[in-house]
Amino acid sequence: MLWLGVDVGGTFTDLVLYDQVTGSIRVDKVPSTPDDPSIGILAGIDESSASTRMNYYAKGTNEPNLQTLTRIAAVVKTPVPYFYCEDDRLAELILKFGSLDEAQRNRLLEFADKL
Repeated sequence: MLWLGVDVGGTFTDLVLYDQVTGSIRVDKVPSTPDDPSIGILAGIDESSASTRMNYYAKGTNEPNLQTLTRIAAVVKTPVPYFYCEDDRLAELILKFGSLDEAQRNRLLEFADKL
């Protein structure tokens, strides 16, 4: 199942596409059209234009602020630090830690302290 989140702003329309099956997230940013916000939304989800638009976040031109990323993380049930992690193994550990209950987290931390 795919989930689409849209934030229409005065200058840009931000879109987040989450694939529940693969866990992949795609973020895009397109210019807003104040007279008709639906134009920005349709431009952002148009597959034919997706290949020609470089993702602003992927290029490093723009980064989501912590508040936005926290909201995205809550929707996709992923710990916020996962999105900042550059090491794949550490990212995997963050995901696993996030899936544990409090008692399991405490046991894992006790184990790690003994290493």
